[in-house]
Amino acid sequence: AGRAGFGPLEWGLFGMLASGGIAMAWFNPQLYGRLPWISMGVCAVMLGQWKPEQPESMGWTILLFALLHAVPGYYLMGRSPIPKTWGALTVTTVLIYYLLGYWLLRHTLPWDAVTPIWDVIPLFWGALALVLAGVSFHGMLQLHRHWRQRPDAEVMLALFMSSFTAFLSLALTIELEREFLSVAMAGQVLGLAWINRRIPLKAMRPIIAVMALGFAGLLMPQILLLVQLTAYSLVEAKLHLQQSLPIVQWPLFQLGVPAGLFLGASYLLYREQDGKLVRSLESAAVALVAIMGYYLSRKGFHADQNVLFIKAGFLERGFITNVLFLYGLICLMAGRYFERSAFSWSGFVLAMVALFRIAFFDLLLYNPILAHQQILGMTLFNTLLLPFGLPLIWGTLLGKELIQVQMASIRPYLGGFLLLLLFVLTSLNVRFFFHGEYLDTGHASNMEIYSYSAVWMALGIGLLVAGIWRVHKALRYASLVMLTVTVLKVFLYDAGELEGLYRVFSLMGLGLCMLGLSYVYTRFVLERK
Repeated sequence: AGRAGFGPLEWGLFGMLASGGIAMAWFNPQLYGRLPWISMGVCAVMLGQWKPEQPESMGWTILLFALLHAVPGYYLMGRSPIPKTWGALTVTTVLIYYLLGYWLLRHTLPWDAVTPIWDVIPLFWGALALVLAGVSFHGMLQLHRHWRQRPDAEVMLALFMSSFTAFLSLALTIELEREFLSVAMAGQVLGLAWINRRIPLKAMRPIIAVMALGFAGLLMPQILLLVQLTAYSLVEAKLHLQQSLPIVQWPLFQLGVPAGLFLGASYLLYREQDGKLVRSLESAAVALVAIMGYYLSRKGFHADQNVLFIKAGFLERGFITNVLFLYGLICLMAGRYFERSAFSWSGFVLAMVALFRIAFFDLLLYNPILAHQQILGMTLFNTLLLPFGLPLIWGTLLGKELIQVQMASIRPYLGGFLLLLLFVLTSLNVRFFFHGEYLDTGHASNMEIYSYSAVWMALGIGLLVAGIWRVHKALRYASLVMLTVTVLKVFLYDAGELEGLYRVFSLMGLGLCMLGLSYVYTRFVLERK
């Protein structure tokens, strides 16, 4: 076909052979059932290699051979004892020859030539795919109405549903820009879930899963971007997996809308049957909203800029951490209320990410007392509350939720981390009181050194009072930890560093406080026990 320059005579002869093969397969399917498939495949290969002298003849030849194999298959489908063979031939033929025509003809014919209709209408290929999707959907409805009781109805419905999904996806892919294609794919997931409510099919869930994976493939640039941001944030490694800002220019539309569509699809599928697909869609929706919030936060702090390799400041980093933490708590509460494990686990993961951000960035890498980080505000009411203050509230709520979702074994570790945050918050506020917005500058005076001891002692006493009032053993243990730290500081550091009355007040104040605490423990703790 590629070298001989086939004309009407050669293609007519092959058409007669293909027609004979279809007839033989009808009369003796056991012996000749594969002949229509062979002729359809061989013809498609020959057309792919054919280079006709008159290019406009290519389209008509593809159309005629598509009809030659698809129309008999559709007609014989309802009259054969093995309908799935003819149904599969029809669906496969239409899909293959559509793709063949699109591949060969979309850029082949010049505009000023005598061209067939597929080169005159600009949106022809997308419109044709939509028409074929509509025909497939109509065939599926007819099968559902008239073949519902037949044993092979499930297979036939799955075939036509696959054809409908394929042509709809092709139409969206051809005609839509990438920014809108991912949203359309997510809408297709919701649409298929709705169709599944009307026409239940076992094959529907795998089809929906494939469409969801297609959506994930379209978001691959976002995944690469997040990998880059993570690597740069942790070790300042520029991976250059993607050089420019990726496809998400409108996070609310490109991430928020698909999240809502996935939630709708999971709800429709859950009403029929719970399963891995439902939980995966729920987890994907939670993740999309989290990424959307991250993008919106970064774009809010860096409007009209490429945020790929811009370091987040102390305020921005704390804001993003609190958004993640609060969103994780909301997901945990929603999972408990609606009894959805996917929401609970997703919320737990988000909360752990927020805690990791606090530990790695704010306590270790960019601790204001070690790194040059600007602190804004006034004592006790400043930006230190973002990484060290507000997480105390979210962490306390997280501890209560962990009991509800059977994760109580993590609470002691969470409590220890929250005690550390409280200790850091009070200490850094003392530093802020003496040094202002930059805590890594200047030397500690005697008054500052003494203030740390006094504040830590007051914090230990406050925890003890709260533990006695709430009958909370963990708070009493936390107070013992704080008091032990204070005692060690006074005897191992203050006694050598402080001078004059500051040393006297430090030791005397510690002694008086210890006597008072001894009385409180004897009166309100040991006696009660």
